[in-house]
Amino acid sequence: SHPSLFTGFPQLTYEVEHQQNMDVGARRMVSESMKAACRVASRFFRDRGIPAMRRASSMPTVSTEGGWETLLSQRQPDGYVPISTILQAAVTVPRGEYTLQPKGHYAIGVPDGEGYVRVTSPLRRYGDLVAHWQIKHALAATDGPQTHLFDETWMTAFAREVTAKELGLRQIERRHEHFWTFKFLERWQAAAETHPDRHNPLDCMEAVVTREPDADTVFHRPTARVAILDLGVPAKMEIKNDRLCRLGEHVFVRYKEIKLGTAPELIVSR
Repeated sequence: SHPSLFTGFPQLTYEVEHQQNMDVGARRMVSESMKAACRVASRFFRDRGIPAMRRASSMPTVSTEGGWETLLSQRQPDGYVPISTILQAAVTVPRGEYTLQPKGHYAIGVPDGEGYVRVTSPLRRYGDLVAHWQIKHALAATDGPQTHLFDETWMTAFAREVTAKELGLRQIERRHEHFWTFKFLERWQAAAETHPDRHNPLDCMEAVVTREPDADTVFHRPTARVAILDLGVPAKMEIKNDRLCRLGEHVFVRYKEIKLGTAPELIVSR
């Protein structure tokens, strides 16, 4: 009932978190405890024949013979493999799925027959709350035959609905993050151009090629998808003079322009 007018630009702090640095100490302990809880929940449902929505993923594939063994041999002490190595091996990671069967989850190390049910975030994920209701109903049930609140038909439809909604929401979230990230960089670049004597890190950024070069209908020249690791963002790189680039190759690029809108894009050039 009281409209307000806001002007100016919000105060933002730009941070890039590397998963490898976060996956240590207390964070790692909490993460492993949550994974264990999700595995226990799946086995609880499995042993009692109660329908549950599980998250599953299959093993990635590598195009070259013996490529998977080579990748595993290059794991660092903490289990990570450099992104360049993964890209050069042309690893294909199958999309995860929701299923009522106790399928394995390769990325987490859960074997087939055990399954993985998300139960650790009932305040922010509705699926976790549904799992809690199933567990509570089973624990509170008498010796009667009805030990579950939601049957297999309902759970199947729910899994289908969650799959569709999560995909759409994930795309919206990604575009939202890219918009504000690129808006921040756009304003940074505009301020840097007024002080050409100052060092501007956007003039020389290290990027890694994440997709094979392809013809671009806008630039009418080949472009390649890259990831700028220090900024934590993807970008489209112009390829001039037909300079070849390979998957996983590290190249130095500079800021060219930013296109905002429903599909924000950072354009860089070599």
